[in-house]
Amino acid sequence: MKYLFRQRFFTILMLGFVVLFPGLTSCTYHHYKGLEKSSTAISIPDIFDSSFQKATYITDFEVFGNALSGITIIKKVIPTNTYHVVFMSQIGLTYFDLEVAMDQDTGGYKVNYIIESLNRDFIKKALQTDFELLFSKFPSGSQKHFYEHPEQEIVEMLVQIENMTASYAAENQEIRSISYRKGRATRASIHISDYRKDHPSQFMIHNRKARLHVSFREINL
Repeated sequence: MKYLFRQRFFTILMLGFVVLFPGLTSCTYHHYKGLEKSSTAISIPDIFDSSFQKATYITDFEVFGNALSGITIIKKVIPTNTYHVVFMSQIGLTYFDLEVAMDQDTGGYKVNYIIESLNRDFIKKALQTDFELLFSKFPSGSQKHFYEHPEQEIVEMLVQIENMTASYAAENQEIRSISYRKGRATRASIHISDYRKDHPSQFMIHNRKARLHVSFREINL
């Protein structure tokens, strides 16, 4: 009888530990292996260089299992420092048209048009999060922390945005991955596989919260 009581007590204790353990670890952020915190700010390369003007991408767009394909035009309006993003079908049907104004702290994200099937708050919010991450737009006063590898050209910048953390990891002076986390749970990520001069030529966006997956491959028109 005493043995059964101890066995049940041990089982309950272990179940409680399993339930609590994810909550305890979810607040811990794990940096890339070998990185050390830097006491000074590190120069992080731009994803879209200041000289960037325009790029056109073949685009595959999937949200909640529904797929769209077409082309995306990203254009920078230099006088206003605003990125203009238009995703359309091959025959010219516009899926969405949005703007990210880099110098505006509030009202800097604008949806000019979005097709009815995509006109959902969670989709529009996911698009805002993803493109602001891509263009490195943060609220003014955001806290930044820098990490570097002592022997390799690998650096990371963490940006604290309220209760979220944006991580930018660069290798050999090129940002290769971006993640947007709450604790250890990744809400969105961007993987850049290739660059062309002053902008990425191939990249993928994964927004786990919205179940949104988008791939971009640049084409020359």
